[in-house]
Amino acid sequence: MKSKNIVRHVLVLLIILAGCTTHQESTYPGFVRKERNVFLMENHSHALMAWHLSGVSGSTLIHLDAHDDCRKTDSDTTERLRHLLEKGRYQHIFNHSDTGSFLDFDVRDSDMLFDLGNFICPSMELGLVSDVYWVVPQPHISAEQQQSLAALMARNLPGARETGTHFPSGGFEMIWDKHLIRIVTLEELPAMKDGCLLDIDIDFFAFPRAMTEEHLVARVNRDPEDVFRYLQSRVPEPQTVTISASVWGGYLPLLLRFLGDAAYDFFTSGTFPDDASHLLSAYRSIRSNDLKILGNPSLPQYRAAYSHFVGLTSLSKGNTEACRRSMIQATSLNDVYKKGLLDGAEALVAMNRYETALQFIDDFKTLNNGSSYNSTAIEAMILASAGRPQSALKLSSSLVKWDSNPYTLLIHGSTLKAVGRMQEAEDTFKQILQIDPRNAAAHFNIGTIRDSLGDLAAATSEYKTAILLRNDFWQAYDNLGYLMLRRGDLTTAEALLSRAVEINPFSISAINNLGLVYARQNNLPVAIPIFRKGASLNPKHAMLGLNLAEALIVTGELEEAKTICLAILKRERNVKAQELLTRASGSAPR
Repeated sequence: MKSKNIVRHVLVLLIILAGCTTHQESTYPGFVRKERNVFLMENHSHALMAWHLSGVSGSTLIHLDAHDDCRKTDSDTTERLRHLLEKGRYQHIFNHSDTGSFLDFDVRDSDMLFDLGNFICPSMELGLVSDVYWVVPQPHISAEQQQSLAALMARNLPGARETGTHFPSGGFEMIWDKHLIRIVTLEELPAMKDGCLLDIDIDFFAFPRAMTEEHLVARVNRDPEDVFRYLQSRVPEPQTVTISASVWGGYLPLLLRFLGDAAYDFFTSGTFPDDASHLLSAYRSIRSNDLKILGNPSLPQYRAAYSHFVGLTSLSKGNTEACRRSMIQATSLNDVYKKGLLDGAEALVAMNRYETALQFIDDFKTLNNGSSYNSTAIEAMILASAGRPQSALKLSSSLVKWDSNPYTLLIHGSTLKAVGRMQEAEDTFKQILQIDPRNAAAHFNIGTIRDSLGDLAAATSEYKTAILLRNDFWQAYDNLGYLMLRRGDLTTAEALLSRAVEINPFSISAINNLGLVYARQNNLPVAIPIFRKGASLNPKHAMLGLNLAEALIVTGELEEAKTICLAILKRERNVKAQELLTRASGSAPR
């Protein structure tokens, strides 16, 4: 086993060396690409440094984002930041504001100067920004959303209040410490004077509305090229353009990272690249069986995204080794794509392929020169799912020790649940809800505990709450759908499980449960392809194989059913497989 690990690590390094390319980088930390007044950064917090470096003072900020990024920072921190900027200590500022510093266990959250969610406030307090237009993703702000966003701004900026000014699509205006903050739709953005700051977070395209946790599924809410051209007409002469992906912040799916380069290329050349258009077409087909990969991009900045897409396609076909090679290749071209190995590991967990998932984590740690906050959390979840709860508990405890927050508590509660310490686990999830009452994952996990204890009414309520709070919570759809299946409500189960598979097409559990719904409805022509899809993702999943074999026996496809049962019996003693083999062949195997 040790020699295999060494070989795998050598392979990782060889692929990196073979595929390593360089592209234009800035001379200051935090910026991936810079040309004239256009900055591309991975983490949005570095926009503050870009504005300071550009000599910005008292400028109007046009902030396209699904999030406000404008929480109040304490005055001592702001003064410390002012001193560091005056001294030009950009590396120190980077180290204490970059998401990666926290994720790699270098800087604790309590020692951060600011982060992705609050860099605009110190920019106002330091005089870089005067007024703000926060442009939200949705085309119309409903009265309920307006009320919610106004309350958010009042919490984030104590003393902020509405002025009474409203706009046709539901936008409105607030004032905080002499700063006007307008929350508007894209169409409400007026023509701006020269010298404004144009600030684009690519997650603007990934969420249907502001301040929701729900990601759009394999589509974008607006055409990026149209948005960029409209912005060019509204803000024709910006002083600076800052563009952020913020993948590591957990806001932008890695699949859309290429849109950061597309925005950068558009605002430096005036043209939306064909490579980005092709990748966008591939992204839009990602949930179908007709994934379109339209050839290796001509521009180097899009080749990492292409390799990532190829890897995901391989994973959807069950070819994990090809996926792994492509993910490593993507990382060699752009370091942020190492997150693809973590995403792949999570997909493999959904497929119940735990050992392969741990290999992906191991590859990530090799590329990252050690564990990260994210990899430790995912590794803990894998170990808990793989029946190694004590190892999982050790990792989750280290996370909570590093920083106790809803995310680390969530991982820790899950591992406590895995070791059977149900009351402690439930108490941990309730602790999360005291900090964050709208935490969907905490409600979901309480639901799983109630479900395991037979309290189905409470479980149903918690699952529904999780879905209400986060409409893309596939695990809640899966669990609630299976609960409805057990109750015999096949119509409701079908709708819930179909939604779970739509959101996560790698979930073996949701695929198997959906197949069972159709099998219970005697709709085997639909059930069998669903079971086969699941089997292609994890050929060794015994329960799914047994369900497929039983359906095949009913439809008379006996040879395939026998092959499946024999494969299961070769791996394990399985009474059900033996029974089905007897039914299919009329005799027991020799």
